Amino acid sequence: MSVELNGAKRTGFIINESVSEEQMAPGLSRKIMAYDNSVMLVRVEFEKGGVGALHQHHHVQLTNVESGVFEIEIDGEPTPAQLAEVEKAAEVLLSNPVIENYVVRVEK
Repeated sequence: MSVELNGAKRTGFIINESVSEEQMAPGLSRKIMAYDNSVMLVRVEFEKGGVGALHQHHHVQLTNVESGVFEIEIDGEPTPAQLAEVEKAAEVLLSNPVIENYVVRVEK
């Protein structure tokens, strides 16, 4: 089986070096690794200080933090429910067996 994505024919495995990179904003680039009508896998790279704009997805997104720091901003003072949601997101995002530890920290 083969598919065409971003003008390149793909078979079976997705090779990172074969996918073209898009500059989304200063300090932020992405590679669309695979997608269909229900799910999308994108490799996103943030340079230090890079910020992703608030946006919505119309399909399931797959996320994996390979290394570094990932910050989630909440406007105003976070409620216990918001902190619990961030903690749950950290558990899911950082369920990589290579990562030994993570911290959810509120900074003001």
